[in-house]
Amino acid sequence: MQTIDYGKSFVCFSGPLNAARFWIESHTRVINQETALTEDYYQCGACKAENTWASRGKSSPFLFMEDNHDYTPVFGSEVSVVFRRKAYLNQRYKEVISEFKVFGKPVRRIRFADEQRLLNTSAEICRAGREGYPLVGRTEIGDETGGWKAIIEYPIKTININSDRNLFQVDTGPIAWPDLASRDGKSADTISLAFIAYDSFSSADFIIEAPTQIKQEGREVCQVHHYSRILRSAAKNSIYAVDGTD
Repeated sequence: MQTIDYGKSFVCFSGPLNAARFWIESHTRVINQETALTEDYYQCGACKAENTWASRGKSSPFLFMEDNHDYTPVFGSEVSVVFRRKAYLNQRYKEVISEFKVFGKPVRRIRFADEQRLLNTSAEICRAGREGYPLVGRTEIGDETGGWKAIIEYPIKTININSDRNLFQVDTGPIAWPDLASRDGKSADTISLAFIAYDSFSSADFIIEAPTQIKQEGREVCQVHHYSRILRSAAKNSIYAVDGTD
């Protein structure tokens, strides 16, 4: 799996109404180990719900919708997922989509890192972090039966470094996290948004967006979608120092 140059990679559309372009923020590959079939998902940066072309004669005077939400797409080869996070628990929060009628067909315009160097030790990771190299993480996880695994790749936006003790702790996201234990439907059905954290090469913590209670004086007053479900997984973590290419 080649390392993506995340500053220069996009999912683009060619639809006549809106040839939108989305910046790729992470890449998740789900692998069926029995059949060797793979599915690739590209999670893109969030935007806010818009009244597109509102200043061109639409009824609303504003470019942003008033009952607004975050719009985060995860594009697959055949099936994609869109997350719409409002200020309250909304029914259309997650939607699996096979066709984008407004945008047209997605085209991945991906550039790969010109050079990548695997950082084998904590000391190497700390040194590369201090020296300002772009860092890309890759985390491999599997289900308990061994039937499925996933490789999640992402730019490391935040990393904690203790130079004296050669300690590092990654804390970054969002990423597209696949629930490998849930295989009732398509892989797209199992994907959630999450952040990842780890301080070793052999395990990772995920905090996953999920319905979350909001309490006041011990009483639930509402529910929202929030990063609140925490789990730890055995994992193989790799960190690369990369140089981009034009």
